[in-house]
Amino acid sequence: QTQDVEDITALGHAYGEATYTWSNDNGNCTAKRVCTNDENHVETVEAKVEKVIKTDATCTAMGWTTYNATFVVDWAQAQTVEAEDIAALGHTEEIIPAVPATCTATGRTSGVKCSVCDEVLDKPEPTDALGHSMTKTDAKAATCTENGNNEYYTCGTCGKVFEDAEGVNET
Repeated sequence: QTQDVEDITALGHAYGEATYTWSNDNGNCTAKRVCTNDENHVETVEAKVEKVIKTDATCTAMGWTTYNATFVVDWAQAQTVEAEDIAALGHTEEIIPAVPATCTATGRTSGVKCSVCDEVLDKPEPTDALGHSMTKTDAKAATCTENGNNEYYTCGTCGKVFEDAEGVNET
């Protein structure tokens, strides 16, 4: 017996829109498309991913990276993802040295600043001038063999000599 069989033409693939999947670190991107005539027919392709730093991280702010995915097949479109994924650097602490007060000038305590961004992290505080610490030397009359002196005051802190106790008239 013979039977005439009519050949039925293959349907061909009818792929749907591509879907894109990025890895958690954005280092890989995969394009996938599925045939609408047979869901077992799947095409996938890995992209070449280029990483470009968009914004550098600072001491306090994270930086941004742009990831550009390109494919070698014409059915997959280039993709781009931007991510805030560069960790903030943190401050690099530097000591602001203390400046000691003198008898007549104010000083300041030490502090801390960032050597990268110059943000003051621990502000130095001003300190008061010390003022003179006067010691009186009484007047002494000259003798035949020794010189004399007028009354004067000596600051025990800075060593300056003054004609008066207020330290106004320096000698």
